[in-house]
Amino acid sequence: MRAAPLVRPHPRPLSHLRGRGEFCSARAEIDPASRWMPGRLSDFEQSSGASEDRIALGSGLWQHEEADDAAGGIGHEQSKGCASKLLPEPDMRNRLANASAALCTNARPFRGILEIGMNLLNVLLNATTGVLVSLAAFGVAAGADYPQPKEGDWFAKDFRFHTGEVMPELRVHYTTVGVPSGEPVVILHGTTGSGTGMLSPAFAGELFGPGQPLDASRYYIILPDSMGHGRTAKPSDGLHAKFPQYDYGDMVTAQYRLVTEGLGLRHVRLVLGFSMGGMNAWIWGEKYPEFMDALVPMASQPSAMSSRNWMMRRLIIDSIRNDPDWNNGEYTAQPRSPRFASVFYGIATAGGTLAYQKLAPSREAADKLLDDRLAAPFTADANDTLYQYAASGDYDPSPDLGRIQATVLAINSADDERNPPETGITDRELKRIKNARLFLIPASEDTRGHLTAAFAKFWKQQVQDLLATAPHRGS
Repeated sequence: MRAAPLVRPHPRPLSHLRGRGEFCSARAEIDPASRWMPGRLSDFEQSSGASEDRIALGSGLWQHEEADDAAGGIGHEQSKGCASKLLPEPDMRNRLANASAALCTNARPFRGILEIGMNLLNVLLNATTGVLVSLAAFGVAAGADYPQPKEGDWFAKDFRFHTGEVMPELRVHYTTVGVPSGEPVVILHGTTGSGTGMLSPAFAGELFGPGQPLDASRYYIILPDSMGHGRTAKPSDGLHAKFPQYDYGDMVTAQYRLVTEGLGLRHVRLVLGFSMGGMNAWIWGEKYPEFMDALVPMASQPSAMSSRNWMMRRLIIDSIRNDPDWNNGEYTAQPRSPRFASVFYGIATAGGTLAYQKLAPSREAADKLLDDRLAAPFTADANDTLYQYAASGDYDPSPDLGRIQATVLAINSADDERNPPETGITDRELKRIKNARLFLIPASEDTRGHLTAAFAKFWKQQVQDLLATAPHRGS
């Protein structure tokens, strides 16, 4: 029997990637116009997949990134003629309900559309503020003004995990924006997220358009689904708790193999990551120091997983393992513990002190916000969730920071609950890197603690300046 075989619940793509920019024929194309929204939700609500926990504070939505898998029990069905757009409609509540139901029947490859559709539906249905402000008032375009994203799958042969286990084929899913002739940029998502989740107005809408810092007419933007996330191989594909216990180093190896073997690239201009993706970015810089010109780790620290950050993750991990319904990973119905533990984790470690005070200035408002989060659809798989948080346990890039050769711009927020700047850790560790600096976003009612960096408006000028000055170190 092959060690840790990959279980593929749907047919293998009709062809494989054979070089830079060549997609398998089973890819899906996401229409940016489908990201039309009726009015302007708060920037925080629009962060969707860019945030680790996918919280919409202003709406009371609490939902993991994997909304598309659980709503209606999609599983991994192939699309059969699913509609590719959500169109403007006066009665958006009814239209979104109908569209989401249809997508839940057919829509696996149209992941980006369903993520946005289900996220918006739940925002509308569970809203605590009931306030929708116009898009124009916040200066955000109604449609995504960048090239049509494309999705593909690549299979890493004989993938070896840090545990020594080998998977004969590891599926790695990814999304790209732009053409392969552009300067390559790798963007890494947070825990429970996916590459398509980064295509939100608050992130991609601020970065990928004409004249913006990562203008997709100039850059070739690569957004992998990290191991255990999205449509990359994960426990819920069939192995359950027999899936190899991966860590962040394994994630980065799979990302690197996708970019080099799958897409045929020898060098990239930038590696940028948010939260878990930020921690991945630190590992990229150490493990492949010559591969990128610039490194932008956000909402992360270049030090060992510890303190509140790890203790809160342990609560999620232990709540699942100690839940009798988990049954050592062989459950027939989703255990109930991850919902409560995840809400607890999100409130305790993300959102921002000033923002919470503004959103919940009374006990009644706080109760309403919490009740709505606990009642919101929780669609994540327990094994997937357990593995995602356990993967961070051995994270510690500090011993090898001196290996980093790229120009480093670390971005954190002053109100980050998981990476509090008052410890001085990031300032201390950056001194060990030859060309590194920290941009600290000041705390305010507009920031959202750990999730602040999901909003590119706070730091996009810093990245634009970095790309204008960072030396080109390879080809």
